Order: sequence, then C-alpha cells, then structure tokens
Amino acid sequence: MIFPKKSIIVLLMLIMLAGCVGTPKTPSKDMSEMNNAPPRMQQGMGRAHGMMGTGGMMNGHQSTATRLRDSKGTHSLAIPSVLQPIYEKGKAIYTLRAEAGETEIIDGFKTETYGYNGSFLGPVIRFKKGEHVAVQFTNNLREPTTVHWHGLIVPPVVDGGPENLVMPGETKSLTFDVLQDPATLWFHPHPHGNTSEQVYKGLAGLVYIEDDDSKLLNLPETYGRNDIPLIFQDRLFTSTGQLDYWKVANADGTLGDTLLINGTVDPILDVQPEPVRFRLLNGSNARNLTIRLNTGDTFMQVATDGGLLDHPVMIQQITLSPGERAEIVVDFDTLKDKHSLAFIDDDGAVLLPLSVHKTSSFAQAKPILANPSYPSFLSAQEKVGFIPSEAPPQHQVVFFGMMQMVEINGEKYDPRRVDFKAHQGETEIWEFYNKPDMMGGMVHPVHLHGAQFKILSRNGEPPSVAEQGFKDTFALSPGERVRVAVTFQYTGTYMLHCHILEHEDQGMMATVLVQ
Repeated sequence: MIFPKKSIIVLLMLIMLAGCVGTPKTPSKDMSEMNNAPPRMQQGMGRAHGMMGTGGMMNGHQSTATRLRDSKGTHSLAIPSVLQPIYEKGKAIYTLRAEAGETEIIDGFKTETYGYNGSFLGPVIRFKKGEHVAVQFTNNLREPTTVHWHGLIVPPVVDGGPENLVMPGETKSLTFDVLQDPATLWFHPHPHGNTSEQVYKGLAGLVYIEDDDSKLLNLPETYGRNDIPLIFQDRLFTSTGQLDYWKVANADGTLGDTLLINGTVDPILDVQPEPVRFRLLNGSNARNLTIRLNTGDTFMQVATDGGLLDHPVMIQQITLSPGERAEIVVDFDTLKDKHSLAFIDDDGAVLLPLSVHKTSSFAQAKPILANPSYPSFLSAQEKVGFIPSEAPPQHQVVFFGMMQMVEINGEKYDPRRVDFKAHQGETEIWEFYNKPDMMGGMVHPVHLHGAQFKILSRNGEPPSVAEQGFKDTFALSPGERVRVAVTFQYTGTYMLHCHILEHEDQGMMATVLVQ
C-alpha cells in the first residue's frame, strides 16, 4: 500500500510528539508524589498499574469487567455476633481487638485473614442514643491500624483517621458520647497507605444506633430473624483460597469475582413470610453494587447512611457505592412469587438466594409508620426549613484523576497541610465536582468524616427521594456537581476523601479543620 506524502509527514509528527510525551526529561509531579506514598503502596500499586483487566475498576473508563459469579446457595448466611458491653458508673464499656487469624471461607481452605474479636470481620456494636461509651481497643496486629467510626459523629481525636494510629500491642481507650439518631453505621481501619489491604483482609464491622422512639415505628427489630445485617464485599481468591491483596491490587480499585456477604461465600438466607428489614452495607474496596429482587418486586427503603427517612419510599432497586449504607424492608408475605427468590445485581448475578417458609414462631407484623419527629443533624436555621441552596457555596471541592494520579483540588493528601476550614455549628454549603479526564472519568464515592449532611442538588436538580435523608457518603459521577449542606459539631481536623480505598491510600484525601 502506498501512503500519500502528506499522510507520511503527519504520521511522523505524531510519532515524534508521542516520543516527547512519553519520555519526560524530569520526573512528573505525579511520579514524585507517588514516590512520597507509603513504600508498600508504591510497590503494590506499581505492580497493579498494568492490571486493568484482572480485578481493577474503571467506571466511565470504569468498566466493571469483573462480573460477580452467582451464589450457589450452599452455605447459610452467617449473622454477626453482637458485642455486649459492661456498665460501670453510667458508662458502656466495650472491648475490641484487631487480630490476625485463619478462617475457612472456602470449603477445605484456611484463609489468612484479619478480624475484630475474631479471625474475620467483626461483631455488631449496638450503641444507644445518649449513652457515654468507652471502647477499649487493642491492636494485636503486627502493623499499625486505627478504628474509624464511619458515619459516627465524634471528636477528631477518636474518629480513627490516619492521624489516630494505634501501634502493635498498644491499647487505647476511645471515649465519646452517642448523640445522633438511630442509624446503621460501620467501623473499619484508616491507616494511610494500608487501609485498602486491611479492609480487604477482613477488618470491618457494623454499628447500630438505637433509641426507644424508633421502636414506635413498627420496623422489624428481631435481630437475626427479621432484622438482618448484610455486609457486601467482593474478593478474588487464589487457587489455594488465599486473599493475596498485593497480587490482585489495582490502583483504580480492586475488584473480585466472588461476593462475600457477612463473610459467607455462596450464601442463602431463610426468611419467614413477613416484613424483613435488611441493613445494607457496601463494604467493598471499589465496586458499586446495585441490589434488586429477581422478580422485579418493589421493596421499601426506610433509611439512608445517617438514619431513618421521614417517610418510607417504594423502590425496585438500590445502588450503593463503597461505604454507603441503606435500610430496606421486604414484605415476603405479599410477594406473588416466593420460589427461586433472590437478590441480584444489575448484571443479573445472584447475590443472595432467599428461601421463604413459615415456622411455628411466625407472628403477623404491624404496618410500618412514617418517621415524623427526628431532629436534624444541622443547625437551628436548617431545623426551621431554611437551607440557602441557591447561595454561593462556602467550599468548592474538585475530584480528579485515576490510578496514582488522583487528587482533590489539584493536591494529594499531606497531613501537614490544611485544605479546608469550616466553622463549628454553622450550616455551610459544600459543592463537589468530578472533573472528567480524557477517558471520561471515574465515579468517586465521596466520604466526609465528622458529620452527617443533606444532599441539596445533583447538577441543579433535587436529589431522588432515596437520597433525601442524612448522608455521609455519596457517589459523584464524572461531570457531576453535587451540593450538600453540612454542620460540624466538634472542632478539630477531619478527613474528606474518595472511598475507593486504593484512591484514598494514594492520596485522594484532604484535611478539614473545624474551628
């Protein structure tokens, strides 16, 4: 084939340009910042840089190429134990340990894992609104860790951010008051550079906040029977049943083909023909997860991250980005088709088969009521219905980048720098923007420590009814602007970051100083 002379010249120019772009004479800002990352993160993510087809996630360029395999329904769903406190002088005292161990997740294999008060995952901790709490936390790992109370409004000194390290063998007393309304929260580690690995290996657990008023709403409340926690986490196991994080780690978020629910592989859940409350947590490192019934039936959403909605809403599916929670109620008595029932994802993969059968302890449920009177997390202005949604935002936050080149407002995390300053007790508007790149961009789950907030708008439009409750985490799509109203109750330094854990570890995190 003979090419025209003009085409040859253009081709040569493109080759020369590519050579100039591909061989910089000096290290780029992004490479120098990567070199400032924790050493193991540099090493692991360096290997992961070229692994986009083997467990990584790009969304926009974010393709969920790693499809979840169907649950075979061969193992009964594990229900986490409940951590019991002891009471001394009006204080609820809990004992919590981070430890390494072995767990038979896959039949016939002992997997090396991390867990709280056990070898894998952790117990449910049930706090009561208004109580004074002391968590005696011991780090029995061979590496530093923290306990971050995701969604819990506590002072920064006990929030469990990267500055709150607990060294191997050390015990710390984490003391705080539980001031917020009923909600489903969670706890996990947050050591900078190692969060993704520690969560992947099993450090995660749920927190319930409860009070007497919520019992008046007739929500199902028998733990383990009609009040069921579901912790969703995708993992990729080796041929010997191990969770070798650094073998599969991906700089844009590590995906797996096997879904664990409450640490159970191939789970199935037996339920009775009654309303069942599911407390959903997407505890994955990076996967966005859509959950629906394979029959197409609707179910009721009753809560978001920060607590109960004012009124239940009927939905057919719910999508949670990493770190997000929701509470739903499925009335198994009214479903027309109770056979071959399952929760599935948007690809049709079977997440959790559901077996409906009546037992001798079955009792008719009462109708679920609206939630008319829970107070706000925000200021007195917001409580009387005033949120200046059209006013200029006090803070503008831009998320940008992928892999090692992630940043917030053009910067990577530096604990010595203050990125944002907020005022205690004042409701402020924060505007978040996900700046697209040449490949489209990624969905970034935004998490703000130390507060619950309300989403005011997405691209100028009101949020869906399913997002009108209090939130601490939300998905930010490429090109999207989201405005939220937030009030901080405590002074000090909190974190703001992407909850794709690999992005967080590589510096997609900022500091917020509340004064």
